[in-house]
Amino acid sequence: MLVKDGNDLNAIDAAVQVAKDEKERPTLIEVNTILGYASPLADNNKAHGTVLTPEEIEATKHNLGYNYKPF
Repeated sequence: MLVKDGNDLNAIDAAVQVAKDEKERPTLIEVNTILGYASPLADNNKAHGTVLTPEEIEATKHNLGYNYKPF
């Protein structure tokens, strides 16, 4: 089973339910995601180990709609 968008929680939930309902054979769920989602390094191999700068962190928060004060 393929979930095309790893951020689609409803699609993931539906895939898990299909897997739970299958009683005769194993089920594999493939989930496609974007490396570094919402960051300036999205879909770039640099997202694996690069520490984001403060500006990149702010850009990521903006892209995610995160408008909360630091805690």
